[in-house]
Amino acid sequence: MCFTEGSRNQYMEKKKEGNNTKVDIFYTSNDYEYNTLKTNEYSGGIGFGNTFQLDANRLTQFTTSTTKNTERLVFIATVDYGQYYYAKPLVLTKEANALLKANKFDEFKTKYGTHYVMGCERIARIVIEIEKKVDTDKSENAISNNIHTSLSFKGWNPDFSWKNNKNKCTISKDDEIEIKTNIEGPSNISETIILSQIKSAISEGTTIVDAVEQYLTQEMESIKNLNEKSIEANSIISKYYVSSFAMKGCQGISWCTDKENILQSINENHLSTKRLINMIKNFTTQNTADIIISDLFSENIKVTDWINRLYKDEYKSEMPDEYKNNMTIAYEKANLKNEWIELKSKAESLIPSLKSLYNQCSEISYNISNCSDDYTNKVEELFEEYNTLYDKGRTALGETMEIGFSAIEQMEAKKATITLVNNSKHDFIVEIEGQNPVFVLGKMKEEIKVWAGTYTLKATQQNGYILWATKVEETIYAEESGAYTFSFSD
Repeated sequence: MCFTEGSRNQYMEKKKEGNNTKVDIFYTSNDYEYNTLKTNEYSGGIGFGNTFQLDANRLTQFTTSTTKNTERLVFIATVDYGQYYYAKPLVLTKEANALLKANKFDEFKTKYGTHYVMGCERIARIVIEIEKKVDTDKSENAISNNIHTSLSFKGWNPDFSWKNNKNKCTISKDDEIEIKTNIEGPSNISETIILSQIKSAISEGTTIVDAVEQYLTQEMESIKNLNEKSIEANSIISKYYVSSFAMKGCQGISWCTDKENILQSINENHLSTKRLINMIKNFTTQNTADIIISDLFSENIKVTDWINRLYKDEYKSEMPDEYKNNMTIAYEKANLKNEWIELKSKAESLIPSLKSLYNQCSEISYNISNCSDDYTNKVEELFEEYNTLYDKGRTALGETMEIGFSAIEQMEAKKATITLVNNSKHDFIVEIEGQNPVFVLGKMKEEIKVWAGTYTLKATQQNGYILWATKVEETIYAEESGAYTFSFSD
């Protein structure tokens, strides 16, 4: 310890009040968005700590490219208690002071470091995650009418706001959900109680956001109003404020906010590059169009096979060779594997250079004027190349589907059109051989498409009759691409 026991054991005093209590809501539609949120630790920024020394699992979490469709609502409730600093200056011990007086600065830095903590910022935070496994076979209804951006709390007014994608959220109380919590600070809050209260409210018909509101209304007001003696035991330190030992007379310390900003920029470029490499991986082994459409359907699909199958299932015949060949030509434009491999190689070549730059600039004695991050533009150029290749694949996908569906449209054009005209003010159901019944409202029309052939149509009145429903029957001899009308009334 370089400071005397008396000075280092003094309590920190609040010197600046915190910001208003706030609750931020984030919606993530897949694992990539969720891990990106966690990457930024809910704060929107990367620190200047050495990301090159992160363990493999942590770095994979930061740079994951998985897009598994797991929807989540993430509520981040934060109470900011403010900034705390030592009330009196910290006093160096005789031993530490002697090293400085003897100009043994390197020995001092080796023993005590280059910076010391002079203050901190304290917060309490509760994170509640609502997770829903997406069922691609289930139709999903948006619940924006159940979601609101401002909540009325008793006694205090936090900034309760949606941060993104409010209108995209499809999680409702009717879905199978999992609730996860993370409590940072408060020692008297039980995760079990959180889960039971929220689940109980949802089971009673309360919307998800309202259920979380009910819980936060009860808990966070009490957290906010803790007395100063209780804050230390019920909060976490979210930020340290440090000062250089240069303030105590130590020389040879080249460290400042500018250096931190440069190191932060290097880290952000490092993580962005690693993320880009992971995003590219699949593209180097598959047709780009297949990857794009597979992401849309959440299953592996080869575009040409999929369209051919649609055609064959509908028309019980193979697609004409002319369309097949043109579709294959368009599809091959999305065969960009070599381009993706080249882009991946460019991105991978940046990692050693970024690591070397970080190690150089993070040296305490390295002069900040010699340190600059020249890689931001290079990383941006890599992402522009990614977007260009992706757009090529998307364009080729569009051309492939356009050709395939034009073959389908040509077949559809061969169908005859029968217009069902209800001249009555009452509703009718029309039955057609080989077709699903069609409900036609009073004074309305409906169109159906049929292949060439003979069809018997039967219209039966559904309402407005006294004893017997009116029934109308007609036989139509439909020719290819012909147009026919079946009119009926009571």
